[in-house]
Amino acid sequence: MKKNIPLIISSAIIAVLFVLMQILFVVRQNEIAIVTQLGKPLKSYNEPGLYKKLPWPIQKTYHFDNRLRVIETSYEETLTNNGKNLLVRMYGIWRIAEPVKFLERVGSEDKAETSLDGLIRAYKSAVIGEFDFDAFINLDASKVKYDEMEARILGRVQAEALERYGVEVTSMGIDRIGFPESIRESVFERMKAERKKLSDQYASEGKGESTRIRAKADRESSSLIVEAERKAKDLKGDADAAAVESYKAFEEDPELANFIRNLEALEEILKEKSTVILDAKSAPFKLLNSEEEANNGK
Repeated sequence: MKKNIPLIISSAIIAVLFVLMQILFVVRQNEIAIVTQLGKPLKSYNEPGLYKKLPWPIQKTYHFDNRLRVIETSYEETLTNNGKNLLVRMYGIWRIAEPVKFLERVGSEDKAETSLDGLIRAYKSAVIGEFDFDAFINLDASKVKYDEMEARILGRVQAEALERYGVEVTSMGIDRIGFPESIRESVFERMKAERKKLSDQYASEGKGESTRIRAKADRESSSLIVEAERKAKDLKGDADAAAVESYKAFEEDPELANFIRNLEALEEILKEKSTVILDAKSAPFKLLNSEEEANNGK
């Protein structure tokens, strides 16, 4: 009998654990749980913790990951408004927003992504069909409409996904865009033509700006020359007037005039630090002699 005690205890523990598993359940972080009663959703649990329920088959729990998930559509051809083919792939970020509706309408994450994929592709084709090819490829950035397209697709997908599947689509965008082989060459030729047109426009604008700058420089140069000539004439007039006054003074005192001319000549000769050997009695070096010697040399 004593040998069976450990076995009895183990069996009791297992039985207790089994009972607890039937009446308790755990909701983990980033997880939601839904309790159904006789197959019908009864209540959802979004907060992590330990909860109780009635044992199976009366009540049953379903657990779903409540974190954000990413979905990518297939890379497929889509027609623009003016009949051009594009290869487009979309991405979307989603999470479970209404757990009870999600369980009733979808039942699993895989089925939800399958449903969302079809929904996104349908609205992608509809929205892209509202835009011309120029809205996708254009040298003028203001004419490219990716943001507007993505906003339209997101708005339509969001509303229907929440209503039909209990899923919240938080964001969506164009993941990749390309061109089928049949139109790739024409696209490149068009881009080259647009770039050449833009280059010619810039060259023309640059030439016009260059002409304007040269004309402005010529006007300013002419104005400066005229002003310089006017100032030169004024200075020449002032100099001539000063010279006339000097000549009048020289006429009144010839000796002073002779003295000043000798000083100017002496300054001109000696300013380069030259060595000159001349008669000290000759002009203008006689200025260096004493007054008596200078008078004798007259």
